[in-house]
Amino acid sequence: MKITENKQPIVKIYNFKTNTMTRIYILLIITLTISLSCKAQFIVPIEEQQTFLEGINNSDDDNAQIPENTYYKDVNNLLDPYVGTWIGYIGIMTIEVEIEKVTVTRSSGTMKDFLLLRHRVYNELTELANTLSLPEDAPEVMEGIYFDQSGNYLLNYIYNLDCGQHGTVYIKLRNNPNEMTFFLVPGSGYKIDLDCIDSEQILPTSGTVLIKQ
Repeated sequence: MKITENKQPIVKIYNFKTNTMTRIYILLIITLTISLSCKAQFIVPIEEQQTFLEGINNSDDDNAQIPENTYYKDVNNLLDPYVGTWIGYIGIMTIEVEIEKVTVTRSSGTMKDFLLLRHRVYNELTELANTLSLPEDAPEVMEGIYFDQSGNYLLNYIYNLDCGQHGTVYIKLRNNPNEMTFFLVPGSGYKIDLDCIDSEQILPTSGTVLIKQ
C-alpha cells in the first residue's frame, strides 16, 4: 500500500536514547506544548510508539492527546529485515510465514508503518490454517502493533474466535538475522464453541525458530 505526498511536509522527528521515564516525560511535554500547523508531520519512531502512547494514556492532563498528522515511522528501518518468507516446524506441522511492510493512513489522519503477516500451518496429510492468499484488509491477516521494550514486535492475531484461535503474536530477530523467534500469547474473553473445547492452539505458544528463505 503506497502513500504519495504532493507537498514536502514539515517534519519533526523525535528520537530519544534516555531512560523510559525520561522519554515519557519528554514526549508528553512535546505533545502538550508544540502547536503543529496543518502541513506539519509529528514523527514518532516506531520503536518509541509504545512509550509515546503509554505517556499519553497515563497522563494526568485531560487534554493530552495524539497530535494531528502523527506518523509512526520506521525511521531506522527496523521492519525491513522481517520482510520475506520464513519457515519453521511445530511438531509434525510446518509453519510458513510471509511478511510484508506497508504504510497506511487512518481516517484520523494518523500514518503508520507496520508489518502484515500471513501464515500457513500444514503437513502432507492436512492443512490447519492458510491465510497466504487473503487480501490486506482480511481480519485473519495479522497486523503489526508496535515494538515492546524487550525488542519483540507484536501483531494482532485473529483466526477463529469461536475456537479460541486469537491473541498476540510476538516475533523477534535472533543474533543471526536469518532466524526469527515466533510465538503466540493466546487471548481471552471470547466464548469457545463446545465443538472446539478440546482444541489446541494452531500457532506455537512457546518460542519457535523460523528460518528466512
